[in-house]
Amino acid sequence: MTKQDFMSLRLIMLPLNQPVEGYRDLYDSTKDTWCSVWAKVNERFLIKGELFTDHLNRQDESATLYDGDKCAGILLFRTLDFAHFDYRHDSYFKDWTDNDVKQALSHGSRVFITSYMSVLPEYRNFSPHYKFKELLFNFMINRFLDSRADTILITARRDRGINDEGVARGGYILRDNVPFFDGLERVDFVAIPRATAKLSSNPAAREVAAYLWNHRLDLTYPKQKVLKVA
Repeated sequence: MTKQDFMSLRLIMLPLNQPVEGYRDLYDSTKDTWCSVWAKVNERFLIKGELFTDHLNRQDESATLYDGDKCAGILLFRTLDFAHFDYRHDSYFKDWTDNDVKQALSHGSRVFITSYMSVLPEYRNFSPHYKFKELLFNFMINRFLDSRADTILITARRDRGINDEGVARGGYILRDNVPFFDGLERVDFVAIPRATAKLSSNPAAREVAAYLWNHRLDLTYPKQKVLKVA
């Protein structure tokens, strides 16, 4: 693998619930990709009704992966601190039991919620060397370890192998085979504590993700807006 295999890619960390002026094109392309992917998910599982974008824009930020000017993949992040507020009645936790939440908080009160992994179909086999989900999960680990959060939480789809990817990153299953999408899908609840969180074991994914992370456009933390490595 050479740099030509990924030089068309770029990473933008895009704040969502507090948008930055002057980047309307990035917000529109992120929304379009999110809507495209999840409208197909809703269609697949016969979920009727409008796809409300507040599920997107209430998140703290998106790790947004571009191929040239096209938004190819996103992963959303949101941090909640149960020391300040009881978030058990947040819609994210609607399928979580009190015991699930109790287990999730066993490592600390601050949880880093990862959700809505979205990769356009034409990019799901972008490279024979790595998957976009591997890159996005590496960005997740990097951002998490830079934060003050204690544990990553993932409602992980089993059909896409997100549950296995979460465990491979140092996570464990809080509860498995949970009915989702009105019982038409199954998910696992995955927790990744700070002490065990790790990057991909795939050398190609590590190389590409590290390059993109070190050259990211970081609009959530403007002082890190342009980062370069020697």
